[in-house]
Formats: sequence, structure tokens, C-alpha cells
Amino acid sequence: MTDRTEAIILKSFEAKEADRVYIAFSRQRGKIKFIGIGTRKPKARLASGLEPLTKSEILLVKGRMWDRAKGVLILNQYEKLKDNLEKLIPVQRIISALERIIPDEEPNEPLYYDLKFFLRSQNEKKNNDLLGLALLWKFIAWAGYTPGLFCCNTCQEKLKDQKNYKFVVPTGIVCEKCEKIIPTHFSMSQNTIKVLRVFLQKKLEIAGKIKADKKEIETIKRLTCLMGENITGQKIVI
Repeated sequence: MTDRTEAIILKSFEAKEADRVYIAFSRQRGKIKFIGIGTRKPKARLASGLEPLTKSEILLVKGRMWDRAKGVLILNQYEKLKDNLEKLIPVQRIISALERIIPDEEPNEPLYYDLKFFLRSQNEKKNNDLLGLALLWKFIAWAGYTPGLFCCNTCQEKLKDQKNYKFVVPTGIVCEKCEKIIPTHFSMSQNTIKVLRVFLQKKLEIAGKIKADKKEIETIKRLTCLMGENITGQKIVI
């Protein structure tokens, strides 16, 4: 039995003497794993279309343990991104975190298109930290870890406008009254909370256009790492 799917390669690792196992996010099937027989050989026909950060149409043959790649049509290799280390390294960190967060074999076509938009944008434009963070938060929400950002996570009262907010990982914000009895992880500004709300409520292209200063971006990065670690049980670096 064969299956043709459009997918973005997230990661690969060596298997046996000349093979590789690939992890990809597929438009039709979600996160998939499959093997490329002989793709570590110098002149392997399929290897270039199965490199990480490549969008390809892949023909898979059903196998006992792993599906096997039988054919590959390259759709986009994001050459400008791969040729620019300053842009490539932060994108690789985002993709590495996504690979751990995404559940196996659960399709999500809108998020697949978000991932394509992210890679295309980073390939064609300047590096955008907020765009990558927004993408991660959309996948975090899909994994079932949407924090409370409008009401206190403890007493459920609607949050009042204040200069600083206290955040408890992974559940969300607590009000000034409840923070006196609940250990909190983060103090963050009102604008940081607004940025997180946009991440979760608006389309990715809108989230990439909002403004945040360097301190706010660093706060969101640290919070995102903690959320990812809570989901995966593994250290996340972005």
C-alpha cells in the first residue's frame, strides 16, 4: 500500500549502516516517522528532498515497523534561510521545539499552513523572533496547554489592568490577591500579556507584526521554554 503526502521535514537520525529515519509534519497525517533506505549514501536519489527544513511531496510505502520513502518531489528547500546562519539557528531551535511538542499522527491542516507561512517568511524576510514564538504558542495550545490570560487562574475573577502580572506555569495568570498565596514563576508587563493574547487569538501573520521590546521578547522566550518543558518533560532551548 502506498500513500502520497505533502510534508515538511523536521528532523532525521541515522539507522543501520546507510539508512535514515525521518520525522516530518504532514498536511494530511500530522507528525509522521518513516525510513529512507540508503539515504546516507553519497549519491542517494532521495536524500536532498528529505533534508530537514525541506517541504516535499513524499510517496510512502507501508511497512511493518516504519513506512518507507519510495519517491520524493521537492516543493521548497528554503535556500536563502539555509544559507544564512544568523537566520537558520533560531529557526532550527523553533523546529526542534515543535518536533517535541507535536503529537504523533494527529492531522492539523491550519497549523501545517502556519508552519509553511513561518518558513516562507523567514526564508524571504528578516528574522522575526515574535513570529517563531507565536507559532510555538499555537502548537502549545493545540497540545492542550492554553494558559488563562483573561481571568485569574485561581479565583476565576476577571483580571484588572495593572502594571505587572504574575504567571504560574503552565496554568496562567493569578490576580494580585491570589499571588500572595500561590507560588508564581514570572512577573510580566501588561504589554507582554497582550502579546501572548494575540499569539493565541489572532492569525500567525498578524502575530508577527505586533511590537514588543527586547526585555518582553526575552520574557516570552523563557516562558515558552518552560511551557514546552512542562509538555515534553525535556529541556527546550529557543
